[in-house]
Amino acid sequence: MGHTLACYPALSLLARLVAYVSILTIILIIVLIIVRYLESGDCGGGGGGGGGGDKSSCSEELYDRTVCVICYDEERNCFYVPCGHCATCYVCAQRIFNSENKVCPVCRRFIGKIRKLFAP
Repeated sequence: MGHTLACYPALSLLARLVAYVSILTIILIIVLIIVRYLESGDCGGGGGGGGGGDKSSCSEELYDRTVCVICYDEERNCFYVPCGHCATCYVCAQRIFNSENKVCPVCRRFIGKIRKLFAP
């Protein structure tokens, strides 16, 4: 009547608990290493080279910096009214504003005006 499986050793509750906690700890460490690597901003460029100067191909750096999201050449120097997004240079903003579809490239809201930013 007492059917037991001989291939599985009988483990105490404490041994099972230690095994579960150690496996979860290893998984947590692996996840933390992955998250830290992703947050470090390393875009796989190998640490340099490239000759691109300050302008990098990393999307996070392009977003955080002041590079136009349309041409990637000029600095962001204008903003759209009424949404207030500052994502493009003035030349690209004029091109968008003079086109048939006058919408912000970030939020797709209608552009009423373009205002140029002047740095001191």
